[in-house]
Amino acid sequence: MIGWIILVIVVVVIGYAVLAYNNLVRQRQLAQEGWSGIDVQLNRRADLIPNLLESVKGYMAHERETLEASSAPPPKAPCRRRWENSSPSPRPIPISRRRRTSSSSRPSLPTLRTSCRWPAATTTAPPAT
Repeated sequence: MIGWIILVIVVVVIGYAVLAYNNLVRQRQLAQEGWSGIDVQLNRRADLIPNLLESVKGYMAHERETLEASSAPPPKAPCRRRWENSSPSPRPIPISRRRRTSSSSRPSLPTLRTSCRWPAATTTAPPAT
Protein backbone atom coordinates (compact mmCIF):
# COMPACT_ATOMS: atom_id res chain seq x y z
CA MET A 1 0.00 0.00 0.00
CA ILE A 2 2.87 2.33 0.75
CA GLY A 3 4.19 1.55 -2.73
CA TRP A 4 0.95 2.78 -4.24
CA ILE A 5 1.06 6.01 -2.30
CA ILE A 6 4.65 6.64 -3.36
CA LEU A 7 3.68 5.87 -6.97
CA VAL A 8 0.75 8.31 -6.85
CA ILE A 9 2.97 11.02 -5.33
CA VAL A 10 5.62 10.46 -8.04
CA VAL A 11 2.97 10.62 -10.79
CA VAL A 12 1.50 13.81 -9.32
CA VAL A 13 4.97 15.42 -9.09
CA ILE A 14 5.82 14.42 -12.68
CA GLY A 15 2.41 15.69 -13.88
CA TYR A 16 2.96 18.97 -12.07
CA ALA A 17 6.44 19.29 -13.60
CA VAL A 18 5.06 18.69 -17.12
CA LEU A 19 2.27 21.22 -16.63
CA ALA A 20 4.69 23.78 -15.19
CA TYR A 21 7.09 23.26 -18.11
CA ASN A 22 4.27 23.63 -20.68
CA ASN A 23 3.10 26.80 -18.92
CA LEU A 24 6.62 28.24 -19.05
CA VAL A 25 6.94 27.39 -22.76
CA ARG A 26 3.55 29.01 -23.48
CA GLN A 27 4.54 32.18 -21.60
CA ARG A 28 7.82 32.35 -23.53
CA GLN A 29 5.96 32.00 -26.86
CA LEU A 30 3.50 34.77 -25.88
CA ALA A 31 6.40 37.05 -24.94
CA GLN A 32 8.17 36.38 -28.26
CA GLU A 33 4.92 36.96 -30.15
CA GLY A 34 4.42 40.25 -28.32
CA TRP A 35 7.92 41.48 -29.18
CA SER A 36 7.41 40.35 -32.78
CA GLY A 37 4.23 42.44 -32.99
CA ILE A 38 6.11 45.45 -31.65
CA ASP A 39 8.84 44.97 -34.28
CA VAL A 40 6.22 44.77 -37.05
CA GLN A 41 4.57 47.99 -35.85
CA LEU A 42 7.92 49.79 -35.66
CA ASN A 43 8.80 48.67 -39.19
CA ARG A 44 5.42 49.88 -40.49
CA ARG A 45 5.91 53.19 -38.76
CA ALA A 46 9.42 53.52 -40.21
CA ASP A 47 8.00 52.82 -43.68
CA LEU A 48 5.38 55.56 -43.27
CA ILE A 49 7.78 58.31 -42.17
CA PRO A 50 8.91 59.28 -45.73
CA ASN A 51 5.26 59.57 -46.82
CA LEU A 52 4.49 61.68 -43.78
CA LEU A 53 7.45 63.95 -44.53
CA GLU A 54 6.28 64.47 -48.12
CA SER A 55 2.79 65.32 -46.92
CA VAL A 56 4.15 67.80 -44.40
CA LYS A 57 6.39 69.42 -47.04
CA GLY A 58 3.42 69.82 -49.39
CA TYR A 59 1.26 71.31 -46.64
CA MET A 60 4.12 73.59 -45.60
CA ALA A 61 4.45 74.88 -49.18
CA HIS A 62 0.69 75.51 -49.30
CA GLU A 63 0.82 77.36 -45.98
CA ARG A 64 3.78 79.45 -47.16
CA GLU A 65 1.92 80.45 -50.35
CA THR A 66 -1.18 81.31 -48.35
CA LEU A 67 0.81 83.39 -45.88
CA GLU A 68 2.65 85.23 -48.63
CA ALA A 69 -0.61 85.89 -50.48
CA SER A 70 -2.35 87.17 -47.36
CA SER A 71 0.56 89.33 -46.21
CA ALA A 72 1.22 90.82 -49.65
CA PRO A 73 0.32 94.50 -50.00
CA PRO A 74 -3.08 95.12 -51.55
CA PRO A 75 -3.28 96.17 -55.19
CA LYS A 76 -2.84 99.87 -55.95
CA ALA A 77 -6.50 100.59 -56.59
CA PRO A 78 -9.50 98.39 -57.27
CA CYS A 79 -10.09 99.32 -60.89
CA ARG A 80 -10.63 103.08 -60.62
CA ARG A 81 -11.67 105.02 -63.66
CA ARG A 82 -10.57 108.54 -64.35
CA TRP A 83 -11.26 111.02 -67.07
CA GLU A 84 -8.28 112.57 -68.71
CA ASN A 85 -8.39 116.29 -69.36
CA SER A 86 -11.43 116.66 -67.13
CA SER A 87 -12.08 119.60 -64.89
CA PRO A 88 -11.63 119.27 -61.13
CA SER A 89 -15.31 120.02 -60.58
CA PRO A 90 -17.86 117.20 -60.94
CA ARG A 91 -19.78 119.22 -63.51
CA PRO A 92 -18.83 118.81 -67.18
CA ILE A 93 -17.31 121.76 -68.98
CA PRO A 94 -19.87 123.59 -71.13
CA ILE A 95 -19.43 123.03 -74.83
CA SER A 96 -18.89 126.71 -75.43
CA ARG A 97 -15.78 126.65 -73.17
CA ARG A 98 -14.27 123.48 -74.54
CA ARG A 99 -11.29 123.73 -76.81
CA ARG A 100 -12.02 122.93 -80.41
CA THR A 101 -9.64 120.96 -82.58
CA SER A 102 -8.53 122.32 -85.91
CA SER A 103 -9.45 119.19 -87.86
CA SER A 104 -13.07 118.96 -86.82
CA SER A 105 -15.86 121.07 -85.53
CA ARG A 106 -16.57 118.67 -82.64
CA PRO A 107 -15.20 119.54 -79.23
CA SER A 108 -12.35 117.53 -77.74
CA LEU A 109 -13.94 115.08 -75.31
CA PRO A 110 -12.10 113.38 -72.44
CA THR A 111 -10.93 109.78 -72.69
CA LEU A 112 -11.82 107.24 -70.05
CA ARG A 113 -8.80 105.40 -68.61
CA THR A 114 -8.84 102.55 -66.13
CA SER A 115 -6.20 101.31 -63.73
CA CYS A 116 -7.31 97.71 -64.07
CA ARG A 117 -5.10 94.98 -65.46
CA TRP A 118 -7.24 94.49 -68.54
CA PRO A 119 -6.79 96.84 -71.51
CA ALA A 120 -8.01 100.36 -70.89
CA ALA A 121 -11.48 101.10 -72.22
CA THR A 122 -11.76 104.26 -74.26
CA THR A 123 -14.90 106.17 -74.87
CA THR A 124 -15.81 109.54 -76.26
CA ALA A 125 -18.78 110.11 -73.94
CA PRO A 126 -18.45 112.49 -70.98
CA PRO A 127 -19.12 111.14 -67.50
CA ALA A 128 -22.77 110.74 -66.57
CA THR A 129 -23.91 113.13 -63.88
